[in-house]
Amino acid sequence: MEFGVNSEEVFREAEASNLAISFQEESAVWLESVQSRKRKPIKPRTAEAWKSHLKYINGKIGQMQLADVNNRTMREFVAEMASETKDRNPRFSPKSIENYLAVIKSVVASVLNDKGEPVYSVKWNHNFMDLPVVEEQNAPSFTAAEIETIIYSANGQDKILYALLAGSELRIGEAFALQVEDVRDTVIHVKRSAWEGDLGSPKTAAGRREVDIHSSLASALADHIGSRKSGLVFPSTRGTPQRKSNLLRM
Repeated sequence: MEFGVNSEEVFREAEASNLAISFQEESAVWLESVQSRKRKPIKPRTAEAWKSHLKYINGKIGQMQLADVNNRTMREFVAEMASETKDRNPRFSPKSIENYLAVIKSVVASVLNDKGEPVYSVKWNHNFMDLPVVEEQNAPSFTAAEIETIIYSANGQDKILYALLAGSELRIGEAFALQVEDVRDTVIHVKRSAWEGDLGSPKTAAGRREVDIHSSLASALADHIGSRKSGLVFPSTRGTPQRKSNLLRM
């Protein structure tokens, strides 16, 4: 005890070194776990984003032992990400680097011992890693003239879809999941969201809400729905929820 030989910290270090798990091995287990767990499983859209992150991460540190994923090795990883360019511009923004690092931290922290405690207890130091500072984020937006041009140029139901997105606070997935019975005069009841053709719950618990829209928009939406009593407000040609990727290619 005097020299810390039997301390909890020394024990955990020995436990971690004996496991010899690679980052890539644990990342696969972690990604499956966060999708299938009973307590707050991640949304499909989040899973797709993290899969994309892990494809890049595993290409860099996938074969590294988890015991070696620490501030020193992450300093090198962050520096490499920050140095990459695409079309002569930085490939990754400071926020993206932060998001990728968050995935790495979660994978490292996911290995637990039989007491439910993390085996790899890393004290992360962003200053040591020289993590780029995330400045105030400004969400991109369209001017009124640009919105008018987009709506005017659209065809069919896309015209009213774009008008609805511009005149309400609905996310694109919420609009794709909108059912006829969710629209009641000037009030829209948001109950679900669509992702890659599948219906699910909104992005957050607060996503279930009522949204008021202008009477002129409500009238246009009612004309679009017509005599329909049920079904999706903006279905695909097959009657299924639309995919954002298909809309962007049009």
